[in-house]
Amino acid sequence: MSMYGADVAQLRELGRRFEDAAARLEAGRMSVADAIQIKAWFGPAAIAFRYEWESAHSRRILDAAERLRTAAAVLHSNALEQERTSAVSAAGSGATARPPVDRPGSSLAAKWDAMTDEERRRLPLSQFTDVYSYASSLPARVRDEANRIALERYSTMPCPAGPEAAVDRYRRMLVATEQVQVALREHPDAQLLVFDPGSGDSVHVAISLGDMDTADNVAVRTQGWTSRADKEGGLSDPLARLAALRGHVGGETAMVLWMDYDAPQNQPSFGDVFGIANAQQTQYGEAGAGRLADFAEGIRGNNPDARITALGHSYGSYVTGLAAQQTDVFDAVVVF
Repeated sequence: MSMYGADVAQLRELGRRFEDAAARLEAGRMSVADAIQIKAWFGPAAIAFRYEWESAHSRRILDAAERLRTAAAVLHSNALEQERTSAVSAAGSGATARPPVDRPGSSLAAKWDAMTDEERRRLPLSQFTDVYSYASSLPARVRDEANRIALERYSTMPCPAGPEAAVDRYRRMLVATEQVQVALREHPDAQLLVFDPGSGDSVHVAISLGDMDTADNVAVRTQGWTSRADKEGGLSDPLARLAALRGHVGGETAMVLWMDYDAPQNQPSFGDVFGIANAQQTQYGEAGAGRLADFAEGIRGNNPDARITALGHSYGSYVTGLAAQQTDVFDAVVVF
């Protein structure tokens, strides 16, 4: 029997809630920042408030969001350490090293395989995003099947009747669904490993070119500054680069485009016209590193003999570096 000192799933769920709260704080901050720039508000009071906002209030909100993301990173790290500790105990007793629910052939994968196509399509979306899509130790085949069904459901979802922020998120979600659908058509052997419109400010996506559960080599490329799947061209170019790189690697190789975190964007502000300072913030990497480490652990669990390489591009090199401190499954790390 595997012994766990903490509920790993609840730790990770709490971490995701902290990340969501941080994203909501940042979205609110941006809404206020946009609102106070209206030309109709001018005069000494407007100037004074804008200065106070930039120098104090806005920074406090960013600080609170950063603290939430830091706490989320700690929770993800604690979950990973708990799994490692339990794995050592379990190995000594001859038991399974990982929780059985997340292992290939486990109850969750077996439950999926036992369902009919109609039963799968009738599952609530929360089943996909909360269980199948994010059970990183499930076989890639199961995650791909579940995410494709979820993708189809999201693509036909009606526009919400609500505030502009909700409508804007809906529009960005449609952009992401369209781009993912194009990618899956252009790359017939692709696997959709993550499709999550609701965990952060941007739509989270991970796509593998090739089957990462059977490949001799698996490379995971983490995107960097300004990257996001819900803007035009956000997937096509990096996937094309991975496809070209894949052709130069010997043996059976899977290339993964990993965008399961909110990358920093160029958000111009007073004194920072190009928004470069946003890329110097650490909270994005701290929030994404735990997810990346979990993702890599899932690859190793399903494909123990694969050579796993982490590729970190731009700000993604920071995320990759932090993830490499949380797991030892990477055989090589390349940053560029």
